[in-house]
Amino acid sequence: MARKSWNQLSASYRQRLERAGITPEQHARGTGLQQARGHVSAQHEQKQGRYRRSVDRFVRKQERVYGKDPEDVRDELSNLSQSETESLIRQQETMERQYDKGYFQRATRGWEARDADLPDWMYWYHGTFS
Repeated sequence: MARKSWNQLSASYRQRLERAGITPEQHARGTGLQQARGHVSAQHEQKQGRYRRSVDRFVRKQERVYGKDPEDVRDELSNLSQSETESLIRQQETMERQYDKGYFQRATRGWEARDADLPDWMYWYHGTFS
């Protein structure tokens, strides 16, 4: 996607870029804007985007498969750090994959070894584990 020209940017966004030291000429040359947007680097910005998309997919699945209110899920996740949330999502996906492949005992052991600090609604899959 092509970058907008300086004049196509909103006045408030241009001011924000200028405060961060980005001139119209630098913008036209394609200077990185991550720091002006409050990000450490392009890689950090990409990692944060992947994390947000992962959480969004998880929340949508909790609503679609388990009937959980998205706001309740997001509220629970907000009590966890990013690394804890990523771990929770990986753990849930692993157990679901095992269950779907017919490895019921392996999935059950995963549920039994779960982090007891996690909310109760994380402890089951299609009603099998409760």
